[in-house]
Amino acid sequence: MKKRLAIFFMSLIMVVTMSGCGNGKKAVSEMDSAMFQAGTYEGVGKGKNGDIVAVVEVSEDSILSINFKEHSETPGISDPAFEKLPETIIKNKTVAVDAISGATVTSNGILEAVKAALLLAGATEKDITKVVEDNTEYESVELTTDVVIIGSGGAGLSAAIEAANAGADVIVLEKLGTIGGNTARAGGGINGAGTKYQEAVGIIDNPDAFYNSVMSKGVTFKDTTLLRQLVDGSESAVEFLHELGADVSVIIPAHGDSVARTHRPKEGKPGATFAKVMQAKVESQGTKIITNTAAKKLIVENNAVVGVEATSETDRKNYKINAKSVVIATGGFSANNEMVTKYDERLAGLGTTNSPGNVGDGIEMAIEVGAVLENMHKINVMSPLSSAVSDVIAVSQDGVRFAEEYDWLDMDNFVKINEGKAERFVWLILDDTARNEQAGMQSYFHSEVPTANSIEELAKMIDIEGDVLTKTVNTWNKAVESKNDAEFGRKTGMNNKIEKAPFYAIKLVPNVHHTAGGIRIDGDTHVLNGENQPIKNLFAAGEVTGGVHDGTSSLTDIIVHGRIAGKNAALNTK
Repeated sequence: MKKRLAIFFMSLIMVVTMSGCGNGKKAVSEMDSAMFQAGTYEGVGKGKNGDIVAVVEVSEDSILSINFKEHSETPGISDPAFEKLPETIIKNKTVAVDAISGATVTSNGILEAVKAALLLAGATEKDITKVVEDNTEYESVELTTDVVIIGSGGAGLSAAIEAANAGADVIVLEKLGTIGGNTARAGGGINGAGTKYQEAVGIIDNPDAFYNSVMSKGVTFKDTTLLRQLVDGSESAVEFLHELGADVSVIIPAHGDSVARTHRPKEGKPGATFAKVMQAKVESQGTKIITNTAAKKLIVENNAVVGVEATSETDRKNYKINAKSVVIATGGFSANNEMVTKYDERLAGLGTTNSPGNVGDGIEMAIEVGAVLENMHKINVMSPLSSAVSDVIAVSQDGVRFAEEYDWLDMDNFVKINEGKAERFVWLILDDTARNEQAGMQSYFHSEVPTANSIEELAKMIDIEGDVLTKTVNTWNKAVESKNDAEFGRKTGMNNKIEKAPFYAIKLVPNVHHTAGGIRIDGDTHVLNGENQPIKNLFAAGEVTGGVHDGTSSLTDIIVHGRIAGKNAALNTK
């Protein structure tokens, strides 16, 4: 009997197992190896501007879709991350994938959110963080065009527009995954003198006043022709953006200017707005923009630049692009601290407000073919305040104001006030009104911001003499009341006094903001060699160049000289 029962149960097990397989369902052993529990799950990650909520649908062994329920990332800059990362994650079934260059913080937030959702779906950390190696051979691609432009920031895009307008065939190379370069991050606006927008609100201004304002800052130039071009072309540059669809109707004073000449949109970040309309124009012209592709070398034949070698790690392609003209528009070198420190050792260890693509590679490529540089020591650090916030002052560790807060672009002040200090920083002082009535202020805050119910108490918390900080704040409040900053001539961000408790002190270390030095060019934007002669077929525009301005008119520069570069690069192909 026992033997018969044993045979019966063994047969039953075989039937159940076989019938399970026959119905297309996984056997028990196969179910145990399933990667996920089929369904839809949500995960949250931290982006640059807030939480990113990912909605991930999975089957037992695949990621079916990734969508985003919520995020507040910057349009334009973040778009490629939201478009491309889900494809890569789904394909490789892992979050161990490369971030999108130019949108690293957003990318990390996306990966964090998707990972959280997949863990909820029953995946193991090991499964979804495995590295999938790409052993695909690099493909060699050879292209031929009239004009190749290296960089898709404002200088590159405006050059592309004008080159195409002149009838040239154009290719734009962009090493990052995003288009817009450092321009897309700009928060100020474009300086223009004598514009119809100034006239409409009664502002009297002209290029000569603009020119004198820059020259008064004490910057020396080998040739002021470029600055003259910048100020004379500034009105046209503002109108160029307007005609492309950008709002430039809001005008503010900036960088210590005696009149308001900085033009910006009513809503949205100026740089992102300007980059978006230029990109749309370039794409409408049929110009090819190749992203995730870094230019590596200028091709030279018979002492003339005849093209570019470039590599795409993402697409596994090596490009040789033959061209009659090459425009370098790769931006500055603020994200390369080794290079920054080479020209100003006081800036060692500082971060940057700029695009991670601003590493000076265009400058290095130009040097290799004989270019010379100008004003490399002229490196600006970020002002304590952005134009998005007001009613805040910056004080030294001794509790005194030391500069016009919106115009602090020179390292000398910062070095002077921190001489002999163990750390280099300043304090931003503000009250509860400034904190809670300005959306832009929130990015300055973190959990460790000293907070007090009086200025004296706040001073004690940050190791400043109470009477010194009290005097500083009182002096400032009188300036707000009279609308006259007798100490430093500040004219903006003076809406409310610092008087409503609680009071806050935010520790701030400056970042490298603009490198005004770079490749020497002439008025036609030809790159010049050691004999001050043009290198044949090579042009440059934007922050990659030097000797143009003092670092406070970068958006004007990229449009004015970007357009000149595009026109002349096209003319050079005839």
